[in-house]
Amino acid sequence: MLHKIKEKTKQLKNEHSDELASNIDKTSSDGYMFQAVKALNRKRFENPKVHDNDGKQVSNQSQIQLIIANHFKSKFRDDNIHDVEPYFGQPRKLKSPITEKEVRASINNLKNGRAPVSDNISGEFLKFAPHLIDNKIAKILNQTFERHEDLNINEGLLIALPKPGKPKGPPQNLRPITLLNSIRKMLSTILLNRIRPKIETYISHSQSGFRPNRVRRELRWRLFGHILRRDNSIPANLAMLYYFNENSNRGRGRPTTTLLITLNNDLKRLQNKDVQLTTKEDLHKLQKIASQRQEWIAFTAEIKRTAEAARPDDQASGRH
Repeated sequence: MLHKIKEKTKQLKNEHSDELASNIDKTSSDGYMFQAVKALNRKRFENPKVHDNDGKQVSNQSQIQLIIANHFKSKFRDDNIHDVEPYFGQPRKLKSPITEKEVRASINNLKNGRAPVSDNISGEFLKFAPHLIDNKIAKILNQTFERHEDLNINEGLLIALPKPGKPKGPPQNLRPITLLNSIRKMLSTILLNRIRPKIETYISHSQSGFRPNRVRRELRWRLFGHILRRDNSIPANLAMLYYFNENSNRGRGRPTTTLLITLNNDLKRLQNKDVQLTTKEDLHKLQKIASQRQEWIAFTAEIKRTAEAARPDDQASGRH
């Protein structure tokens, strides 16, 4: 009987693969072809194999969950540190209530293809729902602060996935992924957008990860200055010299947007029109400026000021 079940499962899997392959041959849509190939290559999820303290594999599902839960609890929680007590002050309205616009911005920030948790509400459902829902969610969030109502948004579902290339069995070779409900994600985005203008003044310029606009102009010029101060024989400088040689012989057609073109667009905003980046000679001029660090710092600061002054126009036209 078990053999027949395995054979039937294998047959159904082969039939599904044949159907996908047939659809790939028939379609001219790159999108559908990508989805079909992804489905063919998708690995089937398997429950993690877990060993106990004696190194023996555990087969009981409840015991597996207990071992995994205790392992990550020891990693994520310190019993010597007391939890932050919830606020139990006098309920009152927010001075600046959460608006429908903030809710819609947080909804648009949700990623597609994420599994819903206990609330069973996916990001796609909220994105394509009528905008009437924005007002409803805003009211719920505002009432939470006004009445101290608990939305149970601190709960999540932890999924343990085996780390690739690691032996199966030890709990430390499992990677945790925590699924959170959509309302928590939305509220986190709203709060982050509200406090960002304040915290930006305290965060160091060197901390650039996950910060909008930080990995753009400012770091671009910092990296460019570092390259210009290096020897001309390094690959980056050789590539720029090659670019200008090739670009001078380039025929008609729409130019490809490159880092050097982006940098030159920043230079166009400066009042000093003599500084640009279109030829090898321009590159050599910038190398001289970069060789003097204080002069380069002042130069890039001027670029930043002119860019910030022109930011409304950039946003309107879609430039960065």
